[in-house]
Amino acid sequence: MDWKKTKKHTEPMQEPTEAHKSPQGSDTANSAAPENILIERMFATVGEFQISYQTSGSGFPVLLIHGLGASSVTWKQTIKALAPQFCVFAPDMPGCGESDAPETEYSIEFLTQSMLKFMDAVGIQKAHVVGHSLGGGVALGIHQRQPERIEKLALVSSAGLGKAMHWLLRMCSLPGAPKIITFLSSPQSLAPQASRAFEQRRMRRLRAEYDPAAPTVLEKLRSPEIRRAFLRMLRESSGINGQRVSATPYIMNIQNPVLIVWGAKDQTIPVLHGIAAATLIPNAHLEIIPKCYHRPPVESPSEFNSILENFLLAEVWPPESAGNEEERKSRAKRLLRAKTIRRRIGQIATPAAIVLAGAVSAFLGAGIRKIGKSAK
Repeated sequence: MDWKKTKKHTEPMQEPTEAHKSPQGSDTANSAAPENILIERMFATVGEFQISYQTSGSGFPVLLIHGLGASSVTWKQTIKALAPQFCVFAPDMPGCGESDAPETEYSIEFLTQSMLKFMDAVGIQKAHVVGHSLGGGVALGIHQRQPERIEKLALVSSAGLGKAMHWLLRMCSLPGAPKIITFLSSPQSLAPQASRAFEQRRMRRLRAEYDPAAPTVLEKLRSPEIRRAFLRMLRESSGINGQRVSATPYIMNIQNPVLIVWGAKDQTIPVLHGIAAATLIPNAHLEIIPKCYHRPPVESPSEFNSILENFLLAEVWPPESAGNEEERKSRAKRLLRAKTIRRRIGQIATPAAIVLAGAVSAFLGAGIRKIGKSAK
């Protein structure tokens, strides 16, 4: 039986903000997806705060959970691709997008419980769950706490599968980081413009659609509430040594069909994590997108959406025969060992790099304080 949306658990629909509209001015304009797909923005009350979400389609529900510093806009093209066959929900996690930013710790546990309560609020008893980056860690948290609510699980460049992460994210755990981020995200700084130019060049190299109306991470962090939530999410789940929250001891117990998708060029969370997870999860299948970094739904939407749709519609999983799957996992283990050796060699230089990064952070923090005193 198809699952259809009702509005009785939600607030009235609100028009998307200008930042969330596409360049054509319509929330449904997308050359890579059907033009007649209507995406609604709605609000659900979760405890004492509201969660904003985008939704479209009818059928079995699919829950899309975005990553750190992002919002439901991550899934714009995925929603349109899945809506003809599924009822798609893409919430803004608390402290992100247009959702409320309550004064709280923003731990993985809090985010997981928020998504479970969101499912309750909109009437989802069971769904396919897709998580990107930090959202992958939240998806794993949902499975660990209430596995009966997940039919199929897709992990996209997922957090929670190892310690390694980009050094810039590690820097955010240093004492002076909040002041530096406040300065870099301000209109007086040239960093937001540089970030936008970098994003535009990267999307052009990838031959992916660039949306000039979508705010960059630094532009989002101009909001004190979103900046506070961003830093707390990051610091609750990671530190100067990398990710602190790991689901690796648990994932061997996952019996659901699992899809793992990673960009081969990912520098935020290494593809090594996906390779390792695919060897540990019994019913997992790994797809690596060659010309893609950390955001497959944005950087390689056509390929990613095709992979995801095939997974959600598949009656048999993994797609290969048992023999071929064992051979694939054996190749993955050999690659994992090779990458582990290279990673350990790279770790020799990491302590020195972190010390240098800390010194730079302290220097910049002192400079910003000096500039502030001079301005007074």
